[in-house]
Amino acid sequence: MARNTSFLEHLREQLIPHQPLKDVSKKFLAELKRNLQKSERSMLASGLVPSWQSITGANKPGARILAIDFGGSTLKFALVYMPKCEILFQDRFDIVTKVVDQKFFDVLLSWISLKLNEYFASNGTRVTKLPVSVTFSFPLNERDEIITMGKGFDMAPEIQGRSVKDLIRSSFDRILQTLPSPHFGVEMCDVINDAVAVYLASKFMYKNQSISLILGTGVNSCFELPLELMPLTKKPMKNAPNCNCLVNVEAGFLGAKFINISPFDDHDDGERFMPLDDLTSGKLLPMALDNIAKEYDIKGLDSRNIDGELFVAIADGRYSGTLDSDNLELACEISRMLIRRGAFYVVAMLLAVGSLVNGGSDTVIEVGYVGSFLANCLYYQEQISIFAGNDIRFQFLHDSNLLGAAVATYLNKFTEQE
Repeated sequence: MARNTSFLEHLREQLIPHQPLKDVSKKFLAELKRNLQKSERSMLASGLVPSWQSITGANKPGARILAIDFGGSTLKFALVYMPKCEILFQDRFDIVTKVVDQKFFDVLLSWISLKLNEYFASNGTRVTKLPVSVTFSFPLNERDEIITMGKGFDMAPEIQGRSVKDLIRSSFDRILQTLPSPHFGVEMCDVINDAVAVYLASKFMYKNQSISLILGTGVNSCFELPLELMPLTKKPMKNAPNCNCLVNVEAGFLGAKFINISPFDDHDDGERFMPLDDLTSGKLLPMALDNIAKEYDIKGLDSRNIDGELFVAIADGRYSGTLDSDNLELACEISRMLIRRGAFYVVAMLLAVGSLVNGGSDTVIEVGYVGSFLANCLYYQEQISIFAGNDIRFQFLHDSNLLGAAVATYLNKFTEQE
């Protein structure tokens, strides 16, 4: 037991943040401001959103929209009726292949097309042009081209420099021609980031959310700024009265110069290009636990099986595997150390984003969030709540990646503004 106490104390010294929360938040804020001006991979302009007060209560037509969510490990789709945000039909599909090429899109969209065609056929319905809106959970530039792939995916050279919207459109064109009796056609509309989708769903449904948070396979956030605060190089080209600009933080890129990255956070990815992901996400915290278990010879943890689900079960005291009581106690405390550190940096980042949104005022930050890692880990939620205190309020959003995609297309295509 003395060995365990000494080892845990040594580990705690390596993991504990080096500065107080407010100081780290100020560093995040300074980085956010710099990235807004100059970065090509963080603080990305991600479309316009109308002033919420300018959307009229009248003239809101009903519309069915096909929403697709390309997530880290699962493809989801739903037929959403707007403006009620009502899901009429939905399904999901585990993504097995990790090479993103044209075939990747063909396979997944073939599955969607078959399922959706069966749904329309069973209802005796034919739709000439079904609006399609996509949430794509990887960084995109202003031309909808993939900037980088994370979460275990590799981008094939054949799709570099091609827009995701064009890739999906061309897949649908081929696939719908092969259906023996197609009951629908498609009209490609919007491709948005998952943080943007969560923000739009949150704002449309709850009105008062000012920031979105993704904390699942990776970490990200989104908010909106008045157009006059956007730098010229990131300001949308078209004239847009009564609109704000959505800003996709791409938060995983933040913190390289000041967050406390330990040797256990090295995941053989060549370089730590997404440091905040390393310390907070459901994909990488289990890897850190595995690295620590190997370094300190903690028996019973099989690196092949340490994933987000197992990590959460250990941290929340719900583990039912083969670890003996002493090693389980060790693994639980290590998992919780990693979570406490992650929660610290997540809150520091959110406080920085909130300061930017609220102009430095002490207004309570309203956060709409999604992500199975945070949603399923009670200890993570507790630690974030402790660090956030009364400065942040959280609202969990079911199906927001799908609903947010539908909201984007509804606002752009169907909603009249004053």
